[in-house]
Amino acid sequence: MKHAILILAHKDFDQVRHLIEYFVRDCYVYVHIDKKAAITPEELHSIDSMPQVRAVYRKFDVHWGGFSILQAELWLVEHSYQDSYADYYHLISGQDYPIKPIEAFLHFFEENMGMDYIEYKAYKTNNWEQDSFFDRFRYFFRYDDVEGRSPSGRYYIDEQIRLQVSRGQTREPIHTFDTIYKGSQWMSITNISVHNILEYSSSCPSFLNRLKYTFAPEESYFHTVLLNMTGGKNVYNNCLRYIRWRGENGNNPSNLGIEHFKELQLSDAIFARKMEFPYCNELIKKIDETLITH
Repeated sequence: MKHAILILAHKDFDQVRHLIEYFVRDCYVYVHIDKKAAITPEELHSIDSMPQVRAVYRKFDVHWGGFSILQAELWLVEHSYQDSYADYYHLISGQDYPIKPIEAFLHFFEENMGMDYIEYKAYKTNNWEQDSFFDRFRYFFRYDDVEGRSPSGRYYIDEQIRLQVSRGQTREPIHTFDTIYKGSQWMSITNISVHNILEYSSSCPSFLNRLKYTFAPEESYFHTVLLNMTGGKNVYNNCLRYIRWRGENGNNPSNLGIEHFKELQLSDAIFARKMEFPYCNELIKKIDETLITH
């Protein structure tokens, strides 16, 4: 069984390289590095030259909350599918880290071959006007024009939405599906699911195009297409990622630290996030020494 590891990275490239070192066998690694990321030629070469790395791309200027994240993900999925035709495709970030030995990672998917692992929640489009969830589709969010997490970017986005609300300006409801699904963008899906998503994206691009100027479309696209295609058959509502939504260490989801080690040790997840320096320094060392030791 072969695995395609798809990594979205934008900083901390020594950490990214250390992450890639985990995938020592039966794995092909594909990396997309944010086009605007500050990476030296030496750092880029150190990643590109790793034996398990099949390709490193710098195609998209990625903006949090924007359509560009979904574009980068689809690019990685499409090109890894064409290159490797792997059994499983795992989308992770450069700030994820494994918490199980590589043997356990490989064995888990051998034992559960055919299952997709995606976290999701369903939203019926007949509640379009009543459910605040649909605000992300209802208004134009121009996150690809600004740095949305900066004070000036946040002000710009808020002001644009305020103007749309005051003018009664809303986008057309989505009619493609009766149910929209939303969840974590990080997932592990099978070859056949990747094939079906790519085929749908090519033959029926209207839903994908509708997600331009939507807030965080990567949290809905794969989920909505796949779950509407399958009706949920062979899709397990779990992304196998330990994510702590507590707002600790300056971020939400939490930047994980050594204080979270016990929870990781007890978790059934395969990866944990977010790993942000300096909070994760001791934690990664502890994981290396005790959880993923070969």
